[in-house]
Amino acid sequence: MFWNKAGNIKKGYILIYILFIGMLCLLIVLSFFTMELKKTKDVVSYKDYIIMNKKEDEYREYLFTELYKNIIQNVIPLTSDCVDFYLNNNIISYDIDGKKGSLKYDLVSKKFLFESYVDDYCFKREIYEYKITNGNLKFIYNKTIFVEGRIE
Repeated sequence: MFWNKAGNIKKGYILIYILFIGMLCLLIVLSFFTMELKKTKDVVSYKDYIIMNKKEDEYREYLFTELYKNIIQNVIPLTSDCVDFYLNNNIISYDIDGKKGSLKYDLVSKKFLFESYVDDYCFKREIYEYKITNGNLKFIYNKTIFVEGRIE
């Protein structure tokens, strides 16, 4: 095809083959390079998502800290009966940042309710119990419920 009748190679055809093979190798290397860049970008964004500090976590931490300080200051013998009496006779309700997060004590279920917004149409209600062991007050996570509507 590219050989002349004498069996010699025409000038320039080897250069075309070399350019074609070189471009093919370059395309393969560039495709691997772009795949590695995409993988690196995904890993970095996943790492950023993992270490991201959400506002909801800050609200939860602040409200439970305020509740803990309030109980420690007002309940002198830190026993289960004294804490029950204090919680049943006082209204425990904390709000933060325009009701974006709230913490309430439910008298019926004897549990704490932490509520925060997921989006404009739904909020998340986390239920916590409390336990006193060796004079230490601990809040124990129970479950999460997603509710449509606004925080009341």
